[in-house]
Amino acid sequence: MADAMPGSARSALIALQQHYIVRLVRGNRLKCGLNRFGQGFQLEWLLQQGLIAQIVPKARQIRITTLSVPQSRPDVAFYPFKPEFDLIFSRSGVMFFDDPVRAFANIRKGAASGARLAFVAWRAPKENEWAMVPFSAAKPHLPNIKPADPNAPGPFAFADPGRVRAILSEAGFHDVAIEAFDGVMDLGNMPEHASFQSTQLIGPTSRAFRDADEETRVRIYQAVKDVFACLLSKQGHLRLGIACWLVSAKS
Repeated sequence: MADAMPGSARSALIALQQHYIVRLVRGNRLKCGLNRFGQGFQLEWLLQQGLIAQIVPKARQIRITTLSVPQSRPDVAFYPFKPEFDLIFSRSGVMFFDDPVRAFANIRKGAASGARLAFVAWRAPKENEWAMVPFSAAKPHLPNIKPADPNAPGPFAFADPGRVRAILSEAGFHDVAIEAFDGVMDLGNMPEHASFQSTQLIGPTSRAFRDADEETRVRIYQAVKDVFACLLSKQGHLRLGIACWLVSAKS
């Protein structure tokens, strides 16, 4: 999901992932991660920028193995893993699994002895300003919108920490730890750009936007842009709160 985001939103997620990774790296060996479809996350970028090495000196010696899954078979719930990964992590993608227990159980087959799982997932929408500010602006123009299933695959499917813990336990993981993380998403200083992101690229407003007719889309876009313009005039920059879970477990 993050790879499809615009630059400012993706940068926020990369910064968050960086914050988490530097707390997880140990020693000098790391076989790495999975995103939504199991394709390798380019941790090399973080290492090349020296971002991890600044905090974890031994990280300069890390050897990285990324996993590339063929596009013809992208679902990690069915990928034939071998038990070779020391750290399995996701950048805000595991919430999209159709069958999360099955997917995590299969992912666990790729875990080496003593391996760890770590991922970032959004908390409830009401705790995430980046999602709720534009959605609240758009809602008056969406009178027939139906409440979303909170457990359906989507960005907020793991908002309930009890459900996350149950899924991982049923999939065979143990020592599950879930920690709240609060941060900020920088949407820049252009209301029209931020409105485009929020109505057509990311968050619950974009999903409602796709199902609306053209006239309603115009009203939604303008309403969200107006709210962002108001915030910009008060703050000088569009910085909205993010609320995530930092989840870890052992295989």
